[in-house]
Amino acid sequence: MSDSMQTVLFVTSRFPYPIERGDKLRAYHQIRSLSPHAKVVLVAIVEGEVRPEDLSELEPHCERIHLVHKSRLQSIPSVLMAVLRGIPMQVGYFRTRSVMDQIARIVETESPDRIYCQLIRTAWAAPGSGVPSTIDYQDSMSAAANRRAEVVKAPLKQFWQLESKRLARYEQESFAWFQNRIIISSQDRRTFNFPGAESMDVLGNGVDAEFFDPDALSAAIAGGTAGKSTGAAEMIRGGRFAMGFIGNLGYPPNISAVDVLVNEVLPEIRTGMPDANCLLAGARPARSVLHLGSDHVSVVGWVDDIRTAYASTDVMVAPLFMGAGQQNKVLEAMAMGIPVVTTDLVNNAIGAKDGREILLAGSAGEFATQTLRLLQDENLYSRVSAGGSKFVREKFSWQAVGRQLASILGVGPTTNDSDE
Repeated sequence: MSDSMQTVLFVTSRFPYPIERGDKLRAYHQIRSLSPHAKVVLVAIVEGEVRPEDLSELEPHCERIHLVHKSRLQSIPSVLMAVLRGIPMQVGYFRTRSVMDQIARIVETESPDRIYCQLIRTAWAAPGSGVPSTIDYQDSMSAAANRRAEVVKAPLKQFWQLESKRLARYEQESFAWFQNRIIISSQDRRTFNFPGAESMDVLGNGVDAEFFDPDALSAAIAGGTAGKSTGAAEMIRGGRFAMGFIGNLGYPPNISAVDVLVNEVLPEIRTGMPDANCLLAGARPARSVLHLGSDHVSVVGWVDDIRTAYASTDVMVAPLFMGAGQQNKVLEAMAMGIPVVTTDLVNNAIGAKDGREILLAGSAGEFATQTLRLLQDENLYSRVSAGGSKFVREKFSWQAVGRQLASILGVGPTTNDSDE
């Protein structure tokens, strides 16, 4: 690593590994893809200890790693103070006095050339430092909270309505604190209704196409480096599932999606295909998700190698009607050659061609129809499988994301950069 490289202090609200959430996936790959262009110093807010094997995943790509420890008990007074001041609760949860003091000392000690804050949860880390700074909003949290308010009942409806308003105010207020602002999609950028929002840089996620590849998975299984978890072993032994949903099963939009899939979509599919079964796989399944298990619905939870989950399903069915940002699970499934049926909301952030690279649906009935089409029409299945895989490999790459991020930060790229 060249001594002439500039230093970027990369602040996250969680340690970016293991990857079981969208923000951790984005941070992990951004750090990896940015490291050829700059010295990255990671500052991660953590609860509890970080395993040595998880640290080892980031150490080769970071100049230094600082772990800023906090406890849930410490967050209680800061959350209460946040609410009283009209600040979003999830900002208050991370903005404890101890955490703020620790990060301020790290900034002073490191004297970075740039500060990069992931999510508005860490936006307070840059103001007052005198260091050029960038915020990655990632997606519109206020829009996501508002969509959640629309699908839940009181008192949760009122809670999310208020949190959405607090988030919207904070998104606008924090905008002025930074020299550069990043958002994951044009769709999310359009939800910001304040002056200057249209100038935000759109920086999507990439996909590790070499990893999310059926041949790479086959080699890993043959070499004994995949399928170590109980869930993965069950899937490898159990053969195929007609459909599946793979993602963080404790995340409310995903919980809602699998509820629709199992209780509304699957019954319709089984009227035309009685043997159709379904796989639900992903981290931290909520109790309501675990209760969806049956003789034709398998809930396996965390999987060491998530590719085994994708490879065990014929169709990825993602009835996501709330949430925000770019859905990485959809891109990963497509890269694996698994056809995806999802909503306009999801595809607006991706831009795949309906009928050739992806299939779109707007209701449980349409999801059932589109899924059955794929399961019963080999030509359609092959076309969407190949088209989706080609689309992801051509349009999404983490190397390109790294070059774009370096350019936004003003730390690269160099003329010698390549995708190799």
